[in-house]
Amino acid sequence: MLQDFVDLGEYFFRDPEVYDADALKKNWDPEASKRLELLAERLLAIPEFTRAGIEGAIRTLAESMQLKPAKFIHPARLALSGKAGGPGLFEMMELLGRETVVARLRRAVVTLNLSKGR
Repeated sequence: MLQDFVDLGEYFFRDPEVYDADALKKNWDPEASKRLELLAERLLAIPEFTRAGIEGAIRTLAESMQLKPAKFIHPARLALSGKAGGPGLFEMMELLGRETVVARLRRAVVTLNLSKGR
């Protein structure tokens, strides 16, 4: 059981080194990096980095771009954890903290664009 926590929750303690290939195929399209860059900027601007503030920022950004929130949620989860599933994204982001979230979003944009040859 403890090993399960280590395996499934490793991203709470260190940046992901690999990204789930199936999730990458499904959730990383040519526009994902642009959306995550915008999301990083939006998250830096919210006054309180709480679950509610994070969720509101993502949903408002998606609405302003006439996109479904999933277009931000799935790539963000992949960028933050390297995985397709896990605990609630907004709660996970709050626990990780603003600095870690923004750094991982930006790192994933660079890393995944390089791996996709962009």
